[in-house]
Amino acid sequence: MGPLVYVLAFACLQPFGLSSHLFLVAAGLMWRALRASLGLLGMMLGCTNSFAAARWMGREAVQARIPAGLASTMTPWPTEACAPSSALRLAFFTFFPLSLAMGSAAELAGLPAGHLPGLLVHGPLRPAGCPPHRRRSVGIGPGAPARAPRLPPTLPERPPCCCSGRPQRRRRPQPGGRAGGPRGPGHPASKATAAPAPGALGTLPAGVGLPVGSKLPDLALQPMGAPATSLHGLLENGPVLLVFYRGGWCPYCNFQLHELATSGSEFQRRKITPVAISVDQPDPASQTQASWQIPFPVVSDPDLRLHEALKVVFQADAAEVKRLGGYGIDLEAASGRKHHRYAVPALFLVDTDSVVRWAHADTDYKIRPSLSQLLEGIDGALR
Repeated sequence: MGPLVYVLAFACLQPFGLSSHLFLVAAGLMWRALRASLGLLGMMLGCTNSFAAARWMGREAVQARIPAGLASTMTPWPTEACAPSSALRLAFFTFFPLSLAMGSAAELAGLPAGHLPGLLVHGPLRPAGCPPHRRRSVGIGPGAPARAPRLPPTLPERPPCCCSGRPQRRRRPQPGGRAGGPRGPGHPASKATAAPAPGALGTLPAGVGLPVGSKLPDLALQPMGAPATSLHGLLENGPVLLVFYRGGWCPYCNFQLHELATSGSEFQRRKITPVAISVDQPDPASQTQASWQIPFPVVSDPDLRLHEALKVVFQADAAEVKRLGGYGIDLEAASGRKHHRYAVPALFLVDTDSVVRWAHADTDYKIRPSLSQLLEGIDGALR
């Protein structure tokens, strides 16, 4: 495209008196010797054709000014002007080797000028205090070292999620999002839950959970690291929020417990005592409480007395047990039982009269009420 523009510019500007030598110098400054020679050749052909066309159109005016002594020898010229005019133009035009030499000389003169910025940056003329720039291999040409394509940075893979069945990547915290709890040697895996739709908040699936208005019997509780107590004993201090979770092996449950643990002031202000309940035997349950520094009671219920009383039991079939086992989760080791049961994630707000005032459960374990939704439901139920 460059040589074509160059030839067209010369054909348009040279007839108006622009010196041809300016184009000779420009060709050397713009291109290497080969491209410069091609540009010069195109320039000469353009000059020849333009001169021939002008000679053909002006042949009558030229014929009138030819001396009589030469008219007899130039009679064919007006009618056959193209070929003679081209030859005449080539003869009087700068000889091609000379043009090529001038273009090459201009190329040599243009090299230092063209590389002067690079010399200032990379060479000995670099200003003081300016660090040298590294040249990177681009892997062009035979024998040149290949450069691997630059890929966007990725985060290392984590083991497959025990709940989704798909490998998961470490996520960067999202502004305004429900970020996971702290991770470290003493913290189990945690994965953010999704909030239910507003219309689904405070609802129970068919056949799951005690509905609002149900009265609970006095249930024995054995909190980790605390004396045995009962539901009625806890209700003497105010309403109780029963939080059924699947187990310390579930990252979504860990996220929920951490969110509740870090919001203790909200429950204290409302004089509500959260109680976390799972089928984990005492050791795993105690480990969960210590990992998240949970300030409220964590109850072990491997025999499912509390789960069955509130109708939140999920039975894992053989395929589910095998799938979880593929992620290193041993349900029997967690609960110390062979029943392969655990909780449907559920929340029950029980007032001081042992009556369920608000309840929520979802068979999709990834969906849990956010803290703001939970507090909104509690405030609405206690009005």
